[in-house]
Amino acid sequence: MIVYVASYPRSGNALVRSLIQLNWAYLTTSDAMIDLDVVARFNPRYDISPHKSNPTLASFKRDDQSAIRNMLAPAVPLPTPMRRSLAKSPEIFFVKTHEWPRLPSFEGEKVIQIVRHPGDAILSEQQLKKDIRDKHAELTSIILGNEGYGCWSAYHGAWSAVSIPKLTLKFEEVAEDNETAVRQMAEFLGLPVPEQITHSPFEAAHAKNPTRNPVKRLDAWRKMEPDLRELLKRQHAETGRLFGYEF
Repeated sequence: MIVYVASYPRSGNALVRSLIQLNWAYLTTSDAMIDLDVVARFNPRYDISPHKSNPTLASFKRDDQSAIRNMLAPAVPLPTPMRRSLAKSPEIFFVKTHEWPRLPSFEGEKVIQIVRHPGDAILSEQQLKKDIRDKHAELTSIILGNEGYGCWSAYHGAWSAVSIPKLTLKFEEVAEDNETAVRQMAEFLGLPVPEQITHSPFEAAHAKNPTRNPVKRLDAWRKMEPDLRELLKRQHAETGRLFGYEF
């Protein structure tokens, strides 16, 4: 089974992947170009190595467990025949993605679709571009979908329309209630609910990487200039309201 952990950038993807890792010891492959050494460096409790016979996979084991699991190797593309094969597998392969759905879809593919208010996601993306990439991006351009991964509404419209089993998680709710999110994922994925659910507190993520995890801000979009708020509403209110967001 392939489980896509899909979100527009700056929408809580890392939080959801952290909960998956902490509670079920699964690592998630990114569809970005990341080396296996980088994966190992960010996961020091895991023994990670190339698969012995399949170069498209990597094997991993957490230091307190005996089970060896497989993941899609970083930087390996997902062509259609490979997706079909992995989707049929009894193993679970988690794939982080900010990309649109891959078509055609296959039985055995699922998606955890993470949404965040478009205003807050867009403000956070602008700040990240400034802090990490030293790149100035106008809010107007990001709102219109002219930067990075494109339009927030088009992205979520595409994932909402794809015909595979789907669990939608709102970042705002997951951030406030890790336990409910873990229980929802357990039911969706057919995984056991841990006897003691492990939380992923924001404070720990902020201490580990304050640039990528700045001070948690909800409803920061309300402080946008009036013309930007009006543009945000025109571009994204129709889709945003489908997820319960107000403008």
